[in-house]
Amino acid sequence: MNQLSSRVYQNALIDLSHAFGRYRLGKAGHPKFASRRDGQSFTVDSSNGKVLLSAGRTIKIPTLGTFRLHEPLSCSFVSQTFTLSKEGNRWFVSFCVDAQRLPMRQRESSVGIDIGVKSFATLSNNQVFDAPKPLKQAKTKLARLQRQASRQVKGSNNQRKTYDKISQIHAKIACIRKDFLHKLTTYLAQTFLRIKIEDLNFYEFRRQLEYKCKMYGSQLVLVDRWFPSSKICANCGHKKDMPLSVRTYDCPACGLSVDRDLNASLNILNWEPKAIGG
Repeated sequence: MNQLSSRVYQNALIDLSHAFGRYRLGKAGHPKFASRRDGQSFTVDSSNGKVLLSAGRTIKIPTLGTFRLHEPLSCSFVSQTFTLSKEGNRWFVSFCVDAQRLPMRQRESSVGIDIGVKSFATLSNNQVFDAPKPLKQAKTKLARLQRQASRQVKGSNNQRKTYDKISQIHAKIACIRKDFLHKLTTYLAQTFLRIKIEDLNFYEFRRQLEYKCKMYGSQLVLVDRWFPSSKICANCGHKKDMPLSVRTYDCPACGLSVDRDLNASLNILNWEPKAIGG
């Protein structure tokens, strides 16, 4: 406890409190113990108030000292709270800054989004976003390293080095997935004035949309999770069962034939909450 600033432990307890708060609200699962192998991160802040970070390749972090950056700061910033995290063999630092965001005017009015199995997201304007497949690209190398680690002496330096390589690949995969989500949610919040998604358990996608919509002045609408968006014809409203294996919605009433996910996104776009008492 004497090795680091007391703020490190206080911030960890605050994060734990927030995690239990999200669990009680049904927004996330029960918090689980995170070992050192799951990833390492901690938060420090300046008890003396905000500090000035100068542009360049070094950063002075309160209570820890000065560190060299791989990516230089493009300009000077004012901050107080710093979070350091380790992914693979690399350390990252993130910090909050006081800034006023310039107002933005979205180019399009509304969009409905279906989160599917075949594609990550299908928009009601017929745009489709496929999630990257980094794990598929890296699985051959992962399998080779995992076999190599299983043949090495347990706890040896060679096995530790192999596990370090495995963790680096997993960290790279995680970064690719994060990059995809951030770029998609930023594009949506900057492009559409009103965004409708189903109230499902896609926590990170929804979390990013919620704060980015507030940031860019757009509106996020959560559609009732029991709304049968995949079973209703977007053209005439006919309802029929749609097994997951069926990828095209063929309406027997009006003859519409459309991609299953596109049909769902159109229904999500047209969904409106029922009036109370109606």
